[in-house]
Amino acid sequence: MGKGFISQIYPLKCSIMNYEWGSKRFLAELCGRHSPSDLPEAELWIGAHPRAPSHILYEGKWRPLNEIIREFPFEILGNRVVDRFGKNLPFLFKIIAPEKALSIQVHPDKIRAERGFRLEEERGIPRDAPFRNYRDPNHKPEMLCPLMDFELLLGFRAPDEIVELLRWAGLDKVIDMPLSYKRGDEENFLKRIFLTFMHIRWSEDVGNVLKDIESEKKNIPEARWILKLHEQFGDDPGIFAPLFMNLLRLSPFEVICLRPGELHAYLSGAGIEVMADSDNVLRAALTSKHRDLKELIEILKFEIYHPNPAKKIREDIWETVFESPFEEFLLSYIRLSKGVEYKITGRDTVEIILFIKGGGEIEGEDGKVIKVSSCDTFMVPSSVPEYTIRGGVELFRVRPLIS
Repeated sequence: MGKGFISQIYPLKCSIMNYEWGSKRFLAELCGRHSPSDLPEAELWIGAHPRAPSHILYEGKWRPLNEIIREFPFEILGNRVVDRFGKNLPFLFKIIAPEKALSIQVHPDKIRAERGFRLEEERGIPRDAPFRNYRDPNHKPEMLCPLMDFELLLGFRAPDEIVELLRWAGLDKVIDMPLSYKRGDEENFLKRIFLTFMHIRWSEDVGNVLKDIESEKKNIPEARWILKLHEQFGDDPGIFAPLFMNLLRLSPFEVICLRPGELHAYLSGAGIEVMADSDNVLRAALTSKHRDLKELIEILKFEIYHPNPAKKIREDIWETVFESPFEEFLLSYIRLSKGVEYKITGRDTVEIILFIKGGGEIEGEDGKVIKVSSCDTFMVPSSVPEYTIRGGVELFRVRPLIS
């Protein structure tokens, strides 16, 4: 064990990201602060990403978690995690609260991220430059667990459905593209549709389509979101994305996984988000930020997406574990009644814990008891073999998924 390291449960201080699409109420109310907040609060970052690492109370000082991990990698991460992922926490854990739609975006796979990062490093592009595509060499698979009803756009609809919706909206007479296609040519059709809308020119005809939607069809979900996106983003080409992307409404705890290359945009709601430790985003539309369509097209999967919520791979009376296809993280949800004592044993990898409701306590093997309430976060190093949670609380656990 590294000199000076103490095997115990460590409280974390985490950063709130004040992006303009965030809510002024959700995080403030969840964490028991004054609501509304002065600035939009879009995300709470919990992890060791160098852009906004959590801070750990170590030897009386709050220090960045990524620095402590580099100092004591095996004690904190565990041998298996270091062997697989190096001296890095492999996941990033967030609470996300969009009040305004996020950009239509895609994340790279590992090969593309490593290549893109290397090339931009060689070109000397600063990692915080607004026109940079790759801020780290990692891929970014994600898992989303809604805490309330959550709306998003995810993946491409089937071509027949797209054609029907375009004709319903009256856009078939406006876009410069034939809508017929041959079976087996779905990939090329979806690519043509996507590029056509990304380069659509605003015209009187397009304006008339919007007027018709507002006067005749505004109660249809797709129409409602086209009008809302137009209100939020003006003449951005992405406002018509609900016609060619799946418009989904998820219920609380209806968990979904987003793989690299899948086009998506979160629209409204709040939830837990877990991902590989990366901040790589390539944007297509609904944004004033940097767009690189040429690079994005190399990453984007032009495939029909069939929504498939994650299965609950194990569920006992207190803990639900959600199926993960990604080795970087495994997410579970624990809900305890008052008076219950829940012991977690047999540990040998790092965990991060987030309490979202109620009050109780957490106790490590050292016997130290810490009182907990909503929004409290903790890092449990691999060197703590077991810990106990008590009280009427709800919380999430994230740890690496390594067999």
